[in-house]
Amino acid sequence: MAFERENTREKKKNYGFFQPTEENKKNMIKFFNQVTKLPGHPITPVLEPRGKWAKEEIKKFCKELDLIYCVDPFKNRPIYDKINPVNNIYGINYFRLHGPYSGSRINYNYQYTNEKLKKLFYLCDKKVNYCLFNNLKMYEDALSFQKVVTDVRR
Repeated sequence: MAFERENTREKKKNYGFFQPTEENKKNMIKFFNQVTKLPGHPITPVLEPRGKWAKEEIKKFCKELDLIYCVDPFKNRPIYDKINPVNNIYGINYFRLHGPYSGSRINYNYQYTNEKLKKLFYLCDKKVNYCLFNNLKMYEDALSFQKVVTDVRR
């Protein structure tokens, strides 16, 4: 009975996030090794770990499994630089923007200001930069960011 309660507590603790458990690490390695070796399907997988992953562990997995590390650049900076398969030059940023935290929850209703979007532009410092808005105002934010990029480049 005590084991069942402990097991249930452990499951609840890891619920909702891909935590760095040994089982998850094994499954991740198996998954990425399978999908990156599909014949005729060259893909560049992206890793966006949630939960409490150590930065060195993320860097190790990205390097060993040839992954792009996805971050919200307002919360973290990329810690691993992957080679661009198109031109063999290092330099890919993959940013996913959900919105800032309100307490312990992400505010998906957040709309990025032009000032924040301008900061985002300057964080796009690699040869290839992907910026994906994953909030409720994603369409409006993407259009606003496109305008900021155009204005700053003039």
